[in-house]
Amino acid sequence: MCPGRLISRRRLLAAGLLLAALVWMVLRLTALGQPTAGPASVPAAQPVGHSGSVLLAVRTSGQLHSLRLPVLARTWLRDSRPDIQIRLFSDMPSVKEFVKLLAGVGVEVSSRCGQGHTASVLCCRLAHEIAVFLDTRHGWWCHFDDDNYVNTVAVEAMLASYDSRRPWYIGRASSDATYGRGSHTQLVRFATGGAGFCVSRAALMQATKGILHGQFESACARLRLPDDVTLGHILWNSSRVRLTHVDEFHSHLEPLAALPRDSLAYQVSLSYFLQRHPPNTVDVEGLDREQDPTRFISLHCLLHGLRKCS
Repeated sequence: MCPGRLISRRRLLAAGLLLAALVWMVLRLTALGQPTAGPASVPAAQPVGHSGSVLLAVRTSGQLHSLRLPVLARTWLRDSRPDIQIRLFSDMPSVKEFVKLLAGVGVEVSSRCGQGHTASVLCCRLAHEIAVFLDTRHGWWCHFDDDNYVNTVAVEAMLASYDSRRPWYIGRASSDATYGRGSHTQLVRFATGGAGFCVSRAALMQATKGILHGQFESACARLRLPDDVTLGHILWNSSRVRLTHVDEFHSHLEPLAALPRDSLAYQVSLSYFLQRHPPNTVDVEGLDREQDPTRFISLHCLLHGLRKCS
């Protein structure tokens, strides 16, 4: 073989290896830059309105404002993050008094739905949340109740693993509900509303025909299902969006004290139920139960590394 041709081939081989090494390095750096699932890794802040931003809706009611909202106002409602917009959804305008000192927290009053805790009222109010979300530019709608502690850092870290431009329905799977009669009975796999859930814009856009203009409330009444179950039904039947189960959502229906303390920083949502003995709360040191019956204040101090808890 001609020496000149051999040298030319060697140069081509060396150039190929160099190119392959450069490609590997780019891919490696890209992978290292990807966020992980833990709350310590949060996507870089971007202006509200990009596909990864979140409308975090907290449902409350007038009869519970003074009982539940003060502890939220002292704890996680103050955890403002650039990519999360928090709004309180209430049935009474008195909710506005609680957000005056909370920068960045908005208010929505669903007066047309009426008051109370009936299935029809709750279905109407959930439909109102969806309508408000679709009128924004956020990529995610996350729903929680006023007895939830929401770890906003964990919310961001979790959603960083999903693309809001694809249909996602994320939450804690409940026991399957049934509707219909006889051979027409069907199962619905849905996320427990009391633990919270997150739905991507893409998923809701695919299901708008079954949600907007009173269709969601009509479906609740026709199926005789609660609001969270109806949502799971519509998402599956309208756009074949299956629930993605995530363990880190928690409601008061679980034994919360069983959660290891070293896992609390990774949980997306937590709750409490005080009307039992002993109360169903997370097990965390801090203030005594008389000062902090829900344990949310002590939990907040733990998550934020505060030595003095008050």
